[in-house]
This record gives sequence, C-alpha cells and structure tokens, in this order.
Amino acid sequence: SSIATRNDYKRLAEILDTDSMSPAEISQSKRHLAALNTLASVFTRTRKAETPEDRAIREPVPIIVNWSPLELAFYSSIRKWFVNRAMVNGQVPGFVLQMPLRQAASCLPAMIEYMKAKYDFKEDEEDPFDFGADLDPELTGILMDELVNNMQTLPNFDLDTKYEIFEETLLKMLGSVGEQVLIFSFFKRTIDYLKMRLLKKGLRVEIMYGNTPPDKRYEIMERFRQGKFEILICSEVGSEGLDFEFCNILVNYDLPWNPMRVEQRIGRLDRFGQKAEKIFILNVQVPGTIEDDIFMRLYDRIDLFQNSIGHLEPILRDEMKDLTSTLLNPKLTGKQVEAEILRKSIAWETRASELDDLSTHQNLVAGIDAFLIEGFDEHTPGRGRFIGKKEIQRVVSRYLTKFNGSIKQATENRFEIIGSEDISQQMRKLGLSRNKGTRIGVANLARDLDGRTPGLIVTFDAEVAANESLELISVHHPLLEVVQSDLSSSGLLLSKFGTLKLPSQHPVNPGLVGIYLARSRGIRPKLELWSATVNLETFELENGPGDALLQSLAEGNFETSDYNFATAELKRASQKIENFIAAKHKHEREILNADNSAIALERLATRKLSLQNKISLTLGTLNLVKSDNRAQKIINIYQSRIDRLNRELTDLISFPPESHAELEIEAVAYVLVSN
Repeated sequence: SSIATRNDYKRLAEILDTDSMSPAEISQSKRHLAALNTLASVFTRTRKAETPEDRAIREPVPIIVNWSPLELAFYSSIRKWFVNRAMVNGQVPGFVLQMPLRQAASCLPAMIEYMKAKYDFKEDEEDPFDFGADLDPELTGILMDELVNNMQTLPNFDLDTKYEIFEETLLKMLGSVGEQVLIFSFFKRTIDYLKMRLLKKGLRVEIMYGNTPPDKRYEIMERFRQGKFEILICSEVGSEGLDFEFCNILVNYDLPWNPMRVEQRIGRLDRFGQKAEKIFILNVQVPGTIEDDIFMRLYDRIDLFQNSIGHLEPILRDEMKDLTSTLLNPKLTGKQVEAEILRKSIAWETRASELDDLSTHQNLVAGIDAFLIEGFDEHTPGRGRFIGKKEIQRVVSRYLTKFNGSIKQATENRFEIIGSEDISQQMRKLGLSRNKGTRIGVANLARDLDGRTPGLIVTFDAEVAANESLELISVHHPLLEVVQSDLSSSGLLLSKFGTLKLPSQHPVNPGLVGIYLARSRGIRPKLELWSATVNLETFELENGPGDALLQSLAEGNFETSDYNFATAELKRASQKIENFIAAKHKHEREILNADNSAIALERLATRKLSLQNKISLTLGTLNLVKSDNRAQKIINIYQSRIDRLNRELTDLISFPPESHAELEIEAVAYVLVSN
C-alpha cells in the first residue's frame, strides 16, 4: 500500500512499538493518524445537508393570507405608485424603494405608522444581504410625500387580516408540535406591533433588535433557553451568533429578498443538538405582494424551506442582486418571471455541482491564520495554537488600551470589552458582510465596539462559548486580525532578540533558544515553529528549553531576565543553532517531498474512483428519471452532468495534475532563557 511508504506511517509504527506512550507521543500519534487518514486526501467541508439522516426534518407550513379588498388595494396602490415613479426616474423598482414596499408587505398597521412618522427608516437593521447600499432616503422621502399627498387620507383598518390568521395558526402550533416559537421580522415597527398584539393575548413575549445591548441579549437568550417565556421575536441582526436548537418552530412573518438571509434564519434552529424530529417553518404569505409573487416562487424552486442551500451561498452572493433586478422588472409577465427563475435555478445547481467537484480535490488547508501555527497542545508542543488563551487576552488588552478601549473580567470566563470609534472603524475595514470566526458578524462587532456601554460580552474559552452562546475570541476571530494588522504596522512582529526568565515549573539551564518559522507548501501546506537550544555552559544542543519557552509564551507566564551573557558566547551558540536548523531543513525537505508524492498518487487514484462512482450513480438516476417519464429538461440536466463527469475523467487520466513541495524557513527570534 502507498500508505505504508509514507513517513507518517513509519513514525507512527515507531511510537506504537513501545510499552507505553507519553502525552507528547500520544499527541504525535494523533497527528500522524490524521495525516494518514485516507479520507483526508479527498476531504471536503461537510454541510448540514450531508450530515446523518437522524437530523431534524424541515417541514414548511404555509400560512396563506388573503387580504381584504381594502388592504390589498392599499398595498397595490403603494406598489403601483413606486413602480411607476421608479420607471420614470430610470431606476429598478424595489431597489431604492425596497424599504417602504417591504414594510407594507410585512405589516400594514406598521406601514401606516411609518407614513405618519415621515418615512424614517434610519433605525432599521443594517442588512448587507439586501442591497442596503442602494437605498436613497432622500428620494424615498420625496416619493412618499407624493404618495401620501396623492392618497389624501390614510386608511383605517378595522381588521389586520395577516395578523389574525397568523395568530390562529400560531396558537394551534403552540403546545401541539412545540413549546416555544422564534418569530423573525426585518422591521422594528413590525416587531413592536407583534409584541403588543401577542401580549394582549396573554402570551409571554420578548424581543431582540440589532441594537439590543450584548448583556441584555445574553439575559434574554438564557431566559428563553430556560423556558421562562414562549415567544421570542427577533430581527436577523438581533439573533446573529445565537443558537436556538432547543426551539423547533420558526415563523417568517415577512420574507427577506435574499434566500441566504432566509437560510440564516432557519439555521438558528437547524443546528447540531436540535432534539426535535421536525423543525416547523411557518411562512406567512400574502398573494399579490412582491414577496409572494416573485421571491416565494424562487425559494420554492431552489427547495429553500426543505433543505439547506449552503452549497449555493458563493453563487447567490455574486448573482442575487442582478437576478433581483431582473425579477423586479415590471415589463416581465408572470410566465416570464417563472421561466427566468427556472433558468437561474438550473444554472445555479450546475455551477454548485462544479464547485463541489472542485472543492473535493482542493487543498485541505486553504490558508493559515497569522497567529495559528502548529506549536502547542495541552501537554507539549505538538499540534495546536501559536498563542494560548492568556496570550490572546494580553495582546487584545494591549490593543484595546492603545486605542482607548478596555477589557474587564466579569466572571472567571466572561469578559466585557469596551471599544472606541477607532476600533470600530478598524473592524469595519474588514468588510461588514464577513462572518468567519465570529458568531455575530463583523457588522455587529463594529457596532458593539464603538465605545458604547455596556460593551461586548466575550469569552476566551471555547467550551464556555458553546455552552453559554457567548462570542469566542480565538485566533480566528476578526478582532485578532485587527490586532495582528496593528502589530505588523507597528513593526512589533519583526524578528528580535530577548532575554526571558521562565517559571520554575519549566526548569531550564541557561541557554540560547533559536525559534524558526517553517512554512511547507504542497498538497498539505502547514506552518510549524522549530526551536533549537544550546546550553551556554556546555555548548551542547539540548532538548526541552525550546519547548518550555514556547509553552511559557502560550501561557503568558514569563518575566524579563537580568542574566549576564558574553557576546562571543552567543555568537558561538547561534552558529551551532544555525547548523542544526540547516541540517533539519534538509532532512525535513526530503521527508516532505516523499510524503507529497505519496499523497498525490493516493489523491489521483481516489479522484478517479470518485468520478467513476458519480458517473455510475448519475446514470442510475437518469435511467430512473426516464422510466418515470419526467420532463425533458430534467433528463437533460442529468445527461449534461454525465457528459461533464466523463470529460473530467478523461482529462484526469490524460493530464494527471503535477505536484510540487517546498519548505522555507525563517528565523523568528533568538531568546536567552534561564530560571
């Protein structure tokens, strides 16, 4: 087997050929086993749709609302007015005017209040998914003035049909299929209105907006988790980063104009740990609105409410705005809108399949955090983090102090961070739509760290973050990216020499430690910290002090040393370290090249088998579709997929991918250590 030729296999065999293993050897064994995992060569990110079948089933529950003639006429007049005026101004209906149109579809009584309040949407949520940058408040205000003047008087509704039908369905669901409900709306006026109506019904209700303070959000979340109230009404931004796996009823009281926003709503409940067999997704639909006439058709076509559409996310982010512009074109008939939706949904699925095939044989490691280096675990330097929790706390604290912020420890594992306008601006430069490494998103981070009090409640402990739904500050967090950028611009990440006194639990002889960054490039790129130590008394290489130094750095447990040294001694020691590192570099490069070649052969064989299996499975599906007399366009989709897979297999056999490996080293620091 090609695995037996791998150096990871040989090293693992040597470690296992002992009577017992030290913690360090256990750590090394895990690392070698992970590297030898035959599935790792075709590793792909697992999506919720691909997880075991015992996960909760999504069951959409349409709540169809037929407005009264007066309600429908009011909405239609608003929609018609805006469409006509937008066309006169040469604009896309619904983009610069989306807020009034969406508010009207969301809640007519709230729309009346909006019109009375002179069309102020400034307090509504930031929504990077819904093209907020296109909003023109001044133009909207002018058009709303014209609309109100044209209407002369605003209607007075005796009955809110949408709410009444929603309430009737909600009360039937509560207690029969679930005990708690999460209701989503984009608009604060709608959220306040729903709270008022539901409280009058005797239900226990809480609400969360985007600007709900972090400590208040945490308190509401904990009370909801404990079952202290039945209904929580949220905006998307208000619920960012929170997990509601204990709740299995979700209500879309209004429908976002972007499917990924809907997916994020559902994802608050459809999470690992969801105990219910079914998640009920109640969609309040009003025929005659843009949401129902256009967007619900699209969402049904891409199976949004039954299955996760995470695989479409990169495509939707690029194309949704253009599609929305097309679908909102008033010149299109209903059939033309339906045809465009069908065409786009097929194209998206084809592209998603191509992207999925690409990711199958893409590098497992696409990039490594500037702080994340294979250097530590709980026992000894092995596979883990470059800086530990205390070190993260220290660099974050220094950064906050530098820019007029602060961090205060509330409990053993909970901290309150107060930011500043400078910190908020630096966060915004990362991009408001980014969510990697944060539960609440960069947009919310930038807002919560603008200097307001109470500040952002965080933890540096992953387990606490998971159990208490707190923001975790780890090496992947955007705040650390901002910190690292500041350190780089300040020149504080440059190589340097220093003297450190290590704690007694890390006993060392006085010695010079050279720390090097080893960066390997190839099929499995990685970063490692290498250390080499020369005893300044014997001038022999030693094992241990380098590990002790790195461990102390991770723990943040060290002091400045006043150890006396001679320059000539340090030069002699540094030369010995450089010779040792050069020899190690040569040896590790040979190992890397051998491993890289072996993995490349494994991947080639696995990729061939994968394509052959996909062709066989797709062919079986095609035959089934034909036997069921399905539409020709469906048959064409599967035939096209088979043709594409056959081409890929032919190309793979004819032109197997080349594989190269490199290993670069860079001196990071030389440190004189002692106790």
